[in-house]
Amino acid sequence: MSVCAGVCTSTPCFLSEKAEKLARGAALKWASGVFYRPDKLEGLGHYRSREAQRNSSIQSRLKVGARCRGP
Repeated sequence: MSVCAGVCTSTPCFLSEKAEKLARGAALKWASGVFYRPDKLEGLGHYRSREAQRNSSIQSRLKVGARCRGP
């Protein structure tokens, strides 16, 4: 979810929200294709943990980048 939560109409915020919606749609389409059969659901736990680790890594890099940028 973006910081402004849809309140502002500035171009960067609007593009960010649009990109987020597109990314969510693409992820849903991908997931529905991968896990469409019951035997494919066995890999869901592994996928979930891998994505949690990836997300954590991205968040850490964003925090470091924000600190390096400074005020």
